[in-house]
Amino acid sequence: MGGSAKEQVGAFFGSGLRAVFCDSLEVAADIFWTDTFLADFRRLRGYDLTPFLPVVKEFGGYRGQPFYDFDGGGSRVRHDYWQTVSDVMIANFYQPFADWAERNNLQVRVQAHGAPADVLKAYGLSHIPETEDLYSGGRYDFLKYAASAAHVYGRKLTSSETFVAMGNPYVTTPEFIKRRADEMLTAGINQIVYSGFPYEYMDRAEPGWYPFSAPLPYSTNLSPHNPFWEYVKPLNAYISRLQYLSQTGTNVAPVALFRSNLAYKSVSPPPSGLDINSGLMGAGYNFDHINADALLKSRAESGRLISPGGASYGCLILLNEERVALELAEKLAGFARSGVPVLYIGSVPREEIGFRDYAQRSLRIQALLKDTPLKTTEEAIAALRLRIPPNLQFTKPAPWAYFFQKKLGPLDVYFLRNSSADAHRVGVNFPALSSPEIWDPWTGGISPALEFEAQADGLRMEFDLGPYGSRLIVFDPARKHAAQAPKPRPQGEPVNIGGKWLLEAAGRQLELSDLVDWSQHPQLRSFSGKARYTIRFFLPKVSPMELDLGEVKDVAEIRLNEKSGPTLLLRPYRAEVTGLLQPGENVLEVTVTNALTNRLLAAGADLTGLFGIGKKLAPQPSGLIGPVRLLPR
Repeated sequence: MGGSAKEQVGAFFGSGLRAVFCDSLEVAADIFWTDTFLADFRRLRGYDLTPFLPVVKEFGGYRGQPFYDFDGGGSRVRHDYWQTVSDVMIANFYQPFADWAERNNLQVRVQAHGAPADVLKAYGLSHIPETEDLYSGGRYDFLKYAASAAHVYGRKLTSSETFVAMGNPYVTTPEFIKRRADEMLTAGINQIVYSGFPYEYMDRAEPGWYPFSAPLPYSTNLSPHNPFWEYVKPLNAYISRLQYLSQTGTNVAPVALFRSNLAYKSVSPPPSGLDINSGLMGAGYNFDHINADALLKSRAESGRLISPGGASYGCLILLNEERVALELAEKLAGFARSGVPVLYIGSVPREEIGFRDYAQRSLRIQALLKDTPLKTTEEAIAALRLRIPPNLQFTKPAPWAYFFQKKLGPLDVYFLRNSSADAHRVGVNFPALSSPEIWDPWTGGISPALEFEAQADGLRMEFDLGPYGSRLIVFDPARKHAAQAPKPRPQGEPVNIGGKWLLEAAGRQLELSDLVDWSQHPQLRSFSGKARYTIRFFLPKVSPMELDLGEVKDVAEIRLNEKSGPTLLLRPYRAEVTGLLQPGENVLEVTVTNALTNRLLAAGADLTGLFGIGKKLAPQPSGLIGPVRLLPR
């Protein structure tokens, strides 16, 4: 593709055309080979593979079930085989691909996952490592691989193929986009790529057709033919502001977490130690995955581990590693002598991982690494606290909370997100001595945070995070303001808004005595698009009030007494409306937009896809479901 493009648009390489892209190489085989593999193996591993060929093949590929084995050596030979597959693939493809691009004034954007190779190294060779939220179920652990490689190998950008809705390309809502964007950002991704939406074929009725709808519903149809299109602008503004901070700032991750896995497999079981991932994040420590290649190229400096790309870590953790190469053991011992804390959980490596001279090399490893392993993640966290401070500290367990910290010159930027569908109140201790500010990614507004408690070594904040909510908190040493006492709780009782609702949808008018899910109403079951609710209610006097719409599927635009109010894209569907209310009679209008699914299903569209990709879909919950109330603010 690149060579053909050079003949046609070569003048635009690096000027207009930034990069060439390699999608994930999801090539499955029980064994991989090249014409020169035996010679490459002898050169790289130091012995002849030919006598051991029967033990190489594994049913299921990397770390699968071996067909043949022999005591002491089979697993080591297989390790050497897969390491050589990785080395050869990187030397014959990933490195030449990046070199070709550089010679042609281009960059490469690479999804290394799916390849039978050291994915961290292959990501790191690319100018823009890229992940995706389809592979491996979009697990947070997996998403951090690409960003970790960017940090470890010194790449500025980490991109992601994002907002994939496998099984129903029309179900992607603004809340889904915000939620997935937040997850990507806290995983270290700082350049989000919408997947699939540019393609359209209008050779049939609205919304037309595009290649990633049925029969292969792999991505989101987010285009001008989608009812949510007009809401993409505020979503993009939100994402862009957070991406700017993430791209401009330096990532702060105190911990490097060693990964010996070469390929990241999408099948169960996931790589060992996912508990340490959540354990570290819950204890307030952000982390990066790091591989043997990067460790061998890293150095110790002032008691910190400095990666080949310049990332700085206060501690290195190895989890359940029983075997390593002698060269890596020598490096680990050197780090420890230089004052870098190295923690081992579960086991300390005692044996050589490769086959050549493994008995003698294992004895040298045992002489180098004499540490006592920690038994549990909890022990490791306790030991970690004695050695290095965390990014932040939650005052009580918050397994639903994820965050990043960026350093922008003198500024410390923290972004926290709630990964759950429940609202939470969170207490956080920050190691900052300046006054906190709240930066609003939706508007760009900046305001002082007034409720905080100064402490000897930082300050404490407590705040609410709604379902899938997030908070951007910045500490600027140049700005000082005093804390204020917590605001008093609102007084008064909620005002329920009910009675006769007038609903206008697709030119029809319905009178509803109760709010109802459209998918459960015979005349609304097939409706997709915009519908407007109107109701009149009486208010004896105006006091500070918040409008709570309850459950909404999926976007609500508010209008009160012929004055436009806010557009609510996600939970909680609440808005401050004091200035729009009036004593006496009030007229509330709520325009709700839902997804296209129900209309397409009613028209007979098959959204399930081939190969059982999607489930047989039923009409989706839609509309203003409520209850609608005015709450004291």
